[in-house]
Amino acid sequence: MRDWDEYFANGEFPMPRDVVTEYTQDRLEKLRSVGIEFVRVHGCGLEGEDCDGCLGLKGKAIPIAEAPNLPLPDCDKEFCKCILVVAGLE
Repeated sequence: MRDWDEYFANGEFPMPRDVVTEYTQDRLEKLRSVGIEFVRVHGCGLEGEDCDGCLGLKGKAIPIAEAPNLPLPDCDKEFCKCILVVAGLE
């Protein structure tokens, strides 16, 4: 597992798609390990920067067992800026 604190401290943004996938997988694993049951896709909040897939999932509670990996397969953005957040803590 990558040291994400170090990665983010170095300011490597935006993250390449393969790094977003790795980060999402690690994040989901951590959330599952502490008993989180639902997540939401949270877009980046910048107009025109969220792909249609993320916009379609935005605000919906998703069982963590069904949580998608990011970027979504149909994402058409060069850099995915969406993240998964714990549902109910927004």
